[in-house]
Amino acid sequence: MMRLLQKIGFLLGLAVLFAGCAGNTIFPNIPLTLDPIVLANPIALAVGSTSQRLYVVNSNNQVLWLDASFVILELSDPVHPTAIAAISIPNFSGNMILDEARGFVYLPNRQSPTDTNLNEQLLRININEASPDFLHVDVFASGFNPFGAYYDGVGSLFVAAIQEGLRYNVDDLSGYTLADLAVTDSSQGPDFNAEGTRELSLSSSGNFLFVTNRTDNMLILDVNQFTAPTGPGQFTLGTEPVDYIVTGTNSTRGAARDANFIYIVDGAPPNLRIMTDSGLVPVSGPPQEITTGSMQVAAIPLGLDPGEVILDETLGRAYVSNTGSDDVSVIDLNLQTEIDRVPVDQNLPLDVQPGDEPFAMATANIGGVNFLYVANYDSDNITVINADTLSVVNAFPQIVVDDEEDEKNNPSNNFFDDPNNPSPGFDNI
Repeated sequence: MMRLLQKIGFLLGLAVLFAGCAGNTIFPNIPLTLDPIVLANPIALAVGSTSQRLYVVNSNNQVLWLDASFVILELSDPVHPTAIAAISIPNFSGNMILDEARGFVYLPNRQSPTDTNLNEQLLRININEASPDFLHVDVFASGFNPFGAYYDGVGSLFVAAIQEGLRYNVDDLSGYTLADLAVTDSSQGPDFNAEGTRELSLSSSGNFLFVTNRTDNMLILDVNQFTAPTGPGQFTLGTEPVDYIVTGTNSTRGAARDANFIYIVDGAPPNLRIMTDSGLVPVSGPPQEITTGSMQVAAIPLGLDPGEVILDETLGRAYVSNTGSDDVSVIDLNLQTEIDRVPVDQNLPLDVQPGDEPFAMATANIGGVNFLYVANYDSDNITVINADTLSVVNAFPQIVVDDEEDEKNNPSNNFFDDPNNPSPGFDNI
């Protein structure tokens, strides 16, 4: 009932906003031009290692346009990528999963198909440039407000929705199994608050699925109990797959893993938690409470309001985007310490607009040089960092800063642009 009231409240607010307009003309469709490309709150990046393409998802969460977009850029010149395709997609997308082997990207999307349908959608976009269905978008059912996604590389796609964990088979996305995340612990204490369910990742052993949560503690699910769907439709598993409630966290966000550890971004206080699942065993019955200290190997301080974490195992690093301080923390995975912090808000030649609110990131090795691409959520551009020298070398599209024009295009009183008071059901990021 609470989720329904939240969605109704959001829709009523949006209806009032639209009622003052002549039709929808205040929100034109996002331009799909390639030169220059137009970005709108870019929220997800991925680089194809084979294709050397940079894939960009624009969420348009601030609703400056009627729709959002998916953009493909060619990286033969990695400092100055060239846009080769752009298509319209619905607003309010989340994490993007790249599946180069099958030629798709998978994208949780939080825009309801209708005002009364509280189940949002999972988008599948064909990125095979040799296919007659190149850039065709298929739509599948999902949970409420899906955002996070993780692909095991074999065939299972996991999605984090509000109070729900979903598991799909990528060869047939018509069905999914659902794990209920609204759990109580073995002592029958207060309900776990899963309203801020955020992102997920497999642990280093591959046996457990860590689910982050911006409003409460973290959850750990047993992958072997979180079984794959057996056909179309929804298969509800109840709370059985949830094995652990991890206390000691308040606002976990991004998650990543390697063969040894799982890396969790915590915003309160800002730090990167390096954790191990080596002591975890499957739990029968209600989930058990455990502390972060029982699994934590290290906690590395970060900048303000950290968001996403990605790993660069070639250079032995983790990168964390600090959305509030406009920089990227560079973590040495062997030393388990921060070795640098790269600002994205620095001025570049020709007065190119600096980055503002970095979030999504992607790495690439092109011509023997390592690059880090950082999507800046508020400035609608992407910062290019030479990861070998840890220096900013470009930002694109190259929008020349003009204070009057910048205020018109990015008004400070934007309807959806208050990170301290995000709209219910459609948080800013």
